[in-house]
Formats: sequence, C-alpha cells, structure tokens
Amino acid sequence: MEAPALRLERIWRQAADSPIIEVATLARQSGVLPVQEFGPGVRKLDRALPETGQTVQELLENWNPEVLVLCGYNATRVKLNAAIRQMRDMMSPVPQSGDLVVCLRNNRAKHLYNGMLGRLKRVTPTRGDDGTEWYDVEVELEGEDYTYSGYALREQFGAMTTVRDLPVAPDGERGDLWDFGYALTVHKAQGSQAPGVLVFEERFAKSSEDDWRRWLYTAVTRAERELTVVGPRP
Repeated sequence: MEAPALRLERIWRQAADSPIIEVATLARQSGVLPVQEFGPGVRKLDRALPETGQTVQELLENWNPEVLVLCGYNATRVKLNAAIRQMRDMMSPVPQSGDLVVCLRNNRAKHLYNGMLGRLKRVTPTRGDDGTEWYDVEVELEGEDYTYSGYALREQFGAMTTVRDLPVAPDGERGDLWDFGYALTVHKAQGSQAPGVLVFEERFAKSSEDDWRRWLYTAVTRAERELTVVGPRP
C-alpha cells in the first residue's frame, strides 16, 4: 500500500455532488448515521417511529428490480423476501417462473458465483435418486450473456441458513444453491449496485467497530441515486 500501482481517486457510481457520498463518508469514518434528510431521495429514518413502518411498507409494496433491499441477518432477509413476494401476489413459498433468485454458492464449472442474481425462466419439481427434492431450473442471469440450467435444492428456498453438504442431484449431477433474491444480506450484495437502495441497519453483536463501519459503508455505497436507511436514532 506504500507504493500502489493504481489509485482510485474519483467516485464513479454516484454523481460528484451526490449526498450518498456524505452518507458513505460518515459510515466509513464513524459508523454512525444521524436521522435526517441528506438530500433529495437520500435519508435515514428512525425505525422506532410508526411513520417509518408505513414508509417501509410503501417502499416494499412498490418494489421493482431497480431497488436493492439490504439487511444484516438471514432471518430478516427471509422475512423480507416472503413479504415482497406476497405483495407481488406470489402467495406460495414455492419458487415460480419470474421469481428473482440469488446464487448462494460458487460453481465454477457452470460460471456460477455466490451473489449472482437472476430471474427464473423455468422451474420444474423433480427428485434425486435418494429422494431429495430439487427443482430443474433455467435462470436468466443479470448482466451475463449466458443462461444457467441445472438443479436447485428445494430446501434452500426460504431457509434461514445455507445448506452445508449438497446431496447428489438427479442424473448424478452436482446441484446448486439458490434462494429468493428480492432482499439480500449486505455480504451477498458486495458486487451489486442499483439506482435505489433500502438498507435495514442490523449490527451483529460480535462485530467490531471496524467490521461495522465496513458493513455500513458497503451497504450505503450500493446506491447510485436514491438511498433510504432504516435504523436506530444515535
């Protein structure tokens, strides 16, 4: 770091005068964001206020693919995914054609990587030789010029934790881990960006101050133009 070959000296994701840069600077330097309007479309809301709940409800009801919904805990992610799908009239916990999904584990043989987003084009229930339930899926990957075809483990959809040991998929193939992708943990969203971002501040009990500042900085800098942070009042 004393003699870098390259230096990034200009911000490209946000406009030079974007209030998101002010929020990102606070996140990086102190890890504390005040409850306020930082500029047009950029704000932090006090999660304890009733009107914040109403605002969040409206944002989730109006969710569209140009909005990233981010949180810290897997349990929150699962609840948010279920809520957004319900609001989009997807009442069944079973994945459907058109669902937004996220990859949860690398499979380099298929050019599939943790955190990749895509939309289900086809989903057909099937079983492995050992009776394990799978989906035979086709996923149109965001930002890629190829489509994923393979097997997605059924029990991973809506699960609070990531399955550790994958059973063998039908036909002796290696299957993959996918889940609904309307809401993501910040960890999964590190390589993503979107015009609008909704962040739920969730700090892990064992995280250090440095860990927290990095988490918050990563979360808010996913936003290109609009940012809403929901968290405690400092």
